[in-house]
Amino acid sequence: MVGNHTMSLPRISATVLTLDEERNIARCLGSLTWADEIVVVDAGSTDRTVQIARQFTERIVHHPWPGFLAQRRFSFDLCREDWIMFLDADEWVPPELGAEIRQAICAGTGQSAFWISRRNWFIDRWMDHVWAPDLLLRVFRKGAASLEGNEPHIHVKLNPGFLAGTLSHQLLHQAYHSIADLCSKAGRYSDQFAESDATDSLYSPAKLVLSPLVSMLKLYIWKRGFLEGAHGLVVAWISAHYHFLKYAKKWEKLRRKGARAVRELPAVAEQKEGHGR
Repeated sequence: MVGNHTMSLPRISATVLTLDEERNIARCLGSLTWADEIVVVDAGSTDRTVQIARQFTERIVHHPWPGFLAQRRFSFDLCREDWIMFLDADEWVPPELGAEIRQAICAGTGQSAFWISRRNWFIDRWMDHVWAPDLLLRVFRKGAASLEGNEPHIHVKLNPGFLAGTLSHQLLHQAYHSIADLCSKAGRYSDQFAESDATDSLYSPAKLVLSPLVSMLKLYIWKRGFLEGAHGLVVAWISAHYHFLKYAKKWEKLRRKGARAVRELPAVAEQKEGHGR
């Protein structure tokens, strides 16, 4: 008699990091109901984020913010299924993409991760030039990918020996509600870059001058941001400003560190002179 064994289908965990995301979280989690598990890691929201999230999942874990890299790793460790998809709270998965992800992980093609193109919304329109293409590795089998990068720019990288495919449907992203949002993020991210000791070696006077110019030309000319009118100009200009800010703040930090070292030298010299008498 032939056994009646049924092969179990692959299962996937979806995980989201939150901090005061009541404006976005229902749309995000509501788009993940196709996943076998939803894991929310909240860094201490003071608004209704957690209350809203409970409508979609019981797996809400409170964890103080240790930085993007550590928080994302913590969320991955909480996922119980073999496959992981991760989102930001201001992103959402259209039904067609959810169905495609399901089909892809069940297809048995030997691919252990999948690239997804993200479409970004700014104020009142989709930005299909200045922020495109925006390919992200967002779905992977455990062990097939790992996190890397310097704060605040963290990304997932495919591990050696694994294959990745590319999905056809797009992930949607409410990138910024306003210019104020964009400027605020530029300020926060430039602070994080400047304060991190791990990025000290990335500074050079040339980058302070050239990085903003390259960013502006890349987004506005090479990526044809000019086709998006004032929206493209604003994004390219603020991106250039961000690149200037992060290296200017890093320059300031290194100057202060150098000044402290110089101030300590006379005291050391006096001690040596005292021992020589």
